Amino acid sequence: MHRLPLSLPPRLVDCFRQSLHGTQGEETYRMDGFWCLNLFHDPAELELLGERHAIPAGSAVITPADTDHTYRFPGPTRQTWYHFAPDPAAAVAAIPVVIQLGTRWPRFLADAMDGIATSGVRRQARLWDLLCSLAETVGEEEDRPPLVRALLCWIDEHLAEPVGPADAARALHLSASQIGRLCVAATGRPLQAEIRHRRAARAVHLLRSTGLRAAQVGALVGWPDPQHFNKLLRRLTGRAPGAWRRG
Repeated sequence: MHRLPLSLPPRLVDCFRQSLHGTQGEETYRMDGFWCLNLFHDPAELELLGERHAIPAGSAVITPADTDHTYRFPGPTRQTWYHFAPDPAAAVAAIPVVIQLGTRWPRFLADAMDGIATSGVRRQARLWDLLCSLAETVGEEEDRPPLVRALLCWIDEHLAEPVGPADAARALHLSASQIGRLCVAATGRPLQAEIRHRRAARAVHLLRSTGLRAAQVGALVGWPDPQHFNKLLRRLTGRAPGAWRRG
């Protein structure tokens, strides 16, 4: 488990959509002054600080700055990556070395690719959001039943989409009534209310931590109409988007 400074946005050093590794079977790195977020499309193994970590396909891997580490590859391995330097003044958050993304992988990878396709503050904001979403899984994931984790992950993966109980039921192979009972038991809120709650929380995070316009934030959380976004955020959080921007 890493202790990553994360309460302030990290400085982006570099990023790349997809690089190919594994032709030599083993690669050793030491990144002076910056950390790495690597997304593994294919399996590998990492040796870091004397410990070996299996990396299943569809995993995120965090490696710290100024530390020797070695990857071993069973074959050609594709990676999508960000190099970044945390703000030393930031408060630290616990984040695993290897995070198996499971059903979150397609959306997480798409978000990472979207960040690489942008530039400037939007690219930095996407990186920060990716890292925060990985850190948020620590602790809470271990305390929840697998079906609850699957439902909450599914919600987070589809915040930008107009989804409801029928969509969740199809994705998790349950009935809509089962989805409703599961959500209320886990969160105390019906599914649509939990979706609104998570959209509002994500919107507040993006407003406070990025330079994105309110309309852009609204689109990212599934409320693309600016007036509707303003009204809902004010009702759910007590503050309009501009007030959250001012802190």
